[in-house]
Amino acid sequence: MTRPAALQMIHSYTATYDRAENPPPGRSHDDLNTHIASHLAAGWTMVFYSTNATATGTVHHFIWRGPEPATA
Repeated sequence: MTRPAALQMIHSYTATYDRAENPPPGRSHDDLNTHIASHLAAGWTMVFYSTNATATGTVHHFIWRGPEPATA
């Protein structure tokens, strides 16, 4: 009997304050792009993405698989 390869998944999130009158510094769509790019550069594969609207902006949720190759 052979065992399947180990599978690792993580959750990450980041918020953008696109509806805020006074957004906190460092929370823009550029930060969202950097968040995604850093996970991709580390070898993670995005397997799920969703958003949650709030009164001041959007919370972006990610589920990542990897990094490749997965280790036990």
